[in-house]
This record gives sequence, structure tokens and C-alpha cells, in this order.
Amino acid sequence: MACAELKKMKLPEGNPNHTNNKRVLVVGGGMSGLTVALETAEAGYEVVIVEKSAQLSGWAAKLWKRVPFKAPYAEPQDTGVADLANKVSSHPHITVHLNSSVAETAGAPGRFSIKVAQESGTITTEEVGAIVQASGFSTYDINKLPELGGGKSAHVIDQAGLEALAMQANGGAIKRADGKEVKSVVFVQCAGQRDDSGKHLPYCSGHCCATSVKQAMYFKDANPQVDTVVMYTDLRLPGMGEDFYRSAQHKGMTFTKGKVSAVDHRCAQPSAG
Repeated sequence: MACAELKKMKLPEGNPNHTNNKRVLVVGGGMSGLTVALETAEAGYEVVIVEKSAQLSGWAAKLWKRVPFKAPYAEPQDTGVADLANKVSSHPHITVHLNSSVAETAGAPGRFSIKVAQESGTITTEEVGAIVQASGFSTYDINKLPELGGGKSAHVIDQAGLEALAMQANGGAIKRADGKEVKSVVFVQCAGQRDDSGKHLPYCSGHCCATSVKQAMYFKDANPQVDTVVMYTDLRLPGMGEDFYRSAQHKGMTFTKGKVSAVDHRCAQPSAG
């Protein structure tokens, strides 16, 4: 019976609607999106980037420096995002949609049909075979942390706020909101994170520890006499081992384990991470 049945069998014809579009859509024009787009284009594929703002670069353009991503992993490094954005913008295999967002996604892998909506109201349809989501992140609202001085003191800021001050300082002494130079700073880790009460975020964001070490170096590099303290629950520096941490110790930074329950905002000038 098996032999007789084999004579009558036919190979499956497959899905007649299947296509093999090798264009790639990248949603987001920040550091991750730009890196994906450039590497994909360099491999010979066509790429479409959809970026909601008026320019490429994303959060990286707001950073004074980035945590080290190559040896010797000892110092904050230039972001390099401006050069990366220029390479992407001029690449012949990359199409960029600025001031745009993905309005609709239809189809399936290999044959996606994407409607891209621009601020002007224009709708463009892009046919792609794969989609990479690199849409970035949003910061936690520091006003939700009044117990740490968030929203109560201009001298209690988050890491994004400190990056803005570092950009203004341009390598010099970082100044507080009142124009005075910062002489001491405390970085409070896990602010609004790893919270099992349901009030704040239950997870670890994964980058705050390395960012606090980097930002503490801003102060030490401008003035080694600035007192810098990082208060942590568990210090996590993924991707760079202990090199960055050891470098911070050599610069005179203080690391202390503990959980901050309250900050006297009348005299506080910490950064919440």
C-alpha cells in the first residue's frame, strides 16, 4: 500500500502568495537603527529607515560621551553618531524617511507592505521582506520619585538631565541649575526600578550603572577634587567586564552598596539613575 500511495503523491506546491523581498525596514534612526541600516546596506541589501524626528541620530546626539564600546574600556568615548548618520544619509542603498512614522503594517515575512505617514500628511508605501524595530526608549518620569527629591529640587536630576549639563559644560566643570559648580554628587541607582510593590518599574533598565560610572567620570575628568559617590543595589556593567569599574576606582570614585529610601531635597544635588 505504501508503494502504491507513493506513486500517487505529489510534492507540496507551497504558498502561491509567497515572495522573497530582500529589502529591510528599520524603524528608528538612533544609534542602533543606524548601525543596523549601514551594516545591512554594506552587505548588499536595500534598506528603508523610518525616523519620527527631523534628523537621524536619536538619543546619541544628546549624549556628551558614550560608555566605552571598544578596548581598553577605561574611558568614556565619543558617540560617533554624527559620522554614522552622514554615512547612512549618503549611502546609495538606504532610503530615509524623516518626520515619519509607520502607520500600517500588512503582509507577512518576505512580503510586508508598509504605509509610512509623514507629518505633512503624505502616505508612502514601502514593500519590504523584513522589519527591524529600533525605536529607542523613553526616560522614567523623575517627578514620580518625590521621595528622592524628584520634582522638588532643581538639583535632583535624572541621567538625561545630567547629559544636557555635560553638553553645556563641553568638557569643563559641570554646573548646577543655579550656576554654581558641582563640588559633590551622588548617583542613586535603581531609582524607580526593580520595584516589586507595583508603584514603579519591576525590571532593571540594564544601562544605568554603566551610565552613572561614565557620568561620574565627567566630574572627575574636569576636576579630580569633586566628590563622586555611586550608591547601588547590584552594580552591573555588561559588555565591558571590570575594566571600566576599575578605571573609575583609580579616578577616586566611591562605590557603596545600599538602597536609598529618602533624599533631603533642601540640600541635595544627586543624579537619579
